[in-house]
Amino acid sequence: MRRAAYVTYLSRTDGAQRALAAWQSAIGTTEETPRRQEYDAAVSAVAETLNVVRLEGPDAERADPARSA
Repeated sequence: MRRAAYVTYLSRTDGAQRALAAWQSAIGTTEETPRRQEYDAAVSAVAETLNVVRLEGPDAERADPARSA
């Protein structure tokens, strides 16, 4: 489950990067405010998925000391 959460996190991070670029390109235009709102939403999504990754804890293989011995 953690790996799926991490993949989602990376995907959302990529989306936030694209949203940031779009917002920066729109500065000074009528599209600036909507692009900023999209960026804010994307950053919130990144934070949410990062929390999921943290809550999932370490991978099962790393958490089981008997497996690493």
